[in-house]
Amino acid sequence: EWWRSVLRENEDFKIVDVALHCDWSKLNISISEALNFELPELLCEYYEIVYDTFEAVEPTELQLKLLNGEVYKCGKTTKRFLGLKQLLVYYSYSNYLLNSYMNDTGLGFKQKTDSYSLTIPLKDVKDFQIKYRNMAYTIIKQLKEYICHIPELASEYDLFLECDCGCSDGNCDFTEKRVSKFKPKIIKK
Repeated sequence: EWWRSVLRENEDFKIVDVALHCDWSKLNISISEALNFELPELLCEYYEIVYDTFEAVEPTELQLKLLNGEVYKCGKTTKRFLGLKQLLVYYSYSNYLLNSYMNDTGLGFKQKTDSYSLTIPLKDVKDFQIKYRNMAYTIIKQLKEYICHIPELASEYDLFLECDCGCSDGNCDFTEKRVSKFKPKIIKK
């Protein structure tokens, strides 16, 4: 997969406390699902930047900042963008929590247990999934604010007709204004 050259499993996943003996094959499936199905839908037109950044053979300085995050100034306020790696880690880990809860066997889905551990109820696993998913959503918001902060990037990908991240007047309120290409029609019977 194209993201493997950027994401280092053992290093980048330390932020979510992945167990030393986690099922990396299930985690890789979760990463693929996030990148191929869920994140394109969530990020819409921003996904092209994500894809181009992860695919870059020799990332530019800006792409490295997109990958690893950056602390930057917005007017008089200091803001932080955690980076695309952390977005992918938190989002795919939230998927992994449910994917690792059970195993697909020849006799259907089963939960593996042993005499030395207790199974965590599915409700608790879902609560953790929501926690990590919400962290990813925060990074998505940070990504949009960060891109707005870099007008040449927003214009390169034609993301905004008008973007006000508030940095010019110092209030740092991000607003995104787009002109829709969709023209509603009134259909008469």
